[in-house]
Amino acid sequence: MPAPQTTTHTTPPRPRYRPGSDARFRQRIGDITLSPDTVATPSGLSSTKQVEWQIDDGSTPAHASEADPGGVPGVVGTVRVTATGPGWKHVTAVPVSTLDEVTAIYAKVLHARRLAYQR
Repeated sequence: MPAPQTTTHTTPPRPRYRPGSDARFRQRIGDITLSPDTVATPSGLSSTKQVEWQIDDGSTPAHASEADPGGVPGVVGTVRVTATGPGWKHVTAVPVSTLDEVTAIYAKVLHARRLAYQR
């Protein structure tokens, strides 16, 4: 009878964090990319502490016919997020279909505002 085979699984090494290498901590709000140190948009790039944020909720409750299969009414529309840095202003409109998506956008903007005060 042949000896039982053993299989060893190795976990690939995780990338080491290097100061200034914040790829693991990036968030996106539409076409805005946010990291602990930087806000990048198609209109400009600035330090998080130099960017001001605005949010405009343009979502409305969906009609009963637009409810999800479980019968939970959703929302329709977009949430507009404005990031303003030195010499630039960028507006992104994020389409939403659930209240959870609206809440998540608000949470990301709140996080961005907090980063500005922590730096």
